Amino acid sequence: MVLAIYTGWVILSDEDKARLRLSEARLEAIRISPAHYSRFEIEEALISNWKLRDELVSSYGIDDSRNWAISVATGVIHIGSEYVP
Repeated sequence: MVLAIYTGWVILSDEDKARLRLSEARLEAIRISPAHYSRFEIEEALISNWKLRDELVSSYGIDDSRNWAISVATGVIHIGSEYVP
């Protein structure tokens, strides 16, 4: 599914929402107690999350040059204005 979205929002599929929640839960567990994880596990969790977000950008046609955020609770991707550093 590719959508041409410039500003507004789009909702993740149930499968993508579940994958995102799992990835975010893993990162939250690391944030809460990093000493329980090896350097390799932390790197893998971060890389996996970045790859998932890259996949979502491609799948949902998000313009990555814009500000965007995903709600883990609802699966809504909020797409804002153009990114200005």
